[in-house]
Amino acid sequence: MAETMSRTFRANTDFRTPFIVLQPKWVTDPLTGAQEKAYEEINEISEKDKQKRVLWCRFKSYGGKEMEVNGIYSIIDTAQMECWYTPEVKRDSAIMLLDTNAVYEVINEPEDINMEHYRLQFRVRRVKSGG
Repeated sequence: MAETMSRTFRANTDFRTPFIVLQPKWVTDPLTGAQEKAYEEINEISEKDKQKRVLWCRFKSYGGKEMEVNGIYSIIDTAQMECWYTPEVKRDSAIMLLDTNAVYEVINEPEDINMEHYRLQFRVRRVKSGG
């Protein structure tokens, strides 16, 4: 009688990039009354809190795309992220890389690979302005 072995996923590279998830706070613009999405400021998060909330991922950047928007030179950075499953990462979340304190917005619905609640894959975007 042959024994069968179940195969589990093994990441082909390690999750080496630390990050934390930032949840949006909805604030009302006093002039227009419109709801706007805002995230925690970097200086609002203590080092102790960062260490409690740290998650690890594989972060693949695709460089930046240069654009001029309303006369302002901008670079749009996109990246692909893969991490262990966590329900904290949602479409309206943002992530902050702890190595650089760069904040990226999640731009698509995080994909729960094989619906196993084992790992997530999603894309992120950051807009940088320069002069």
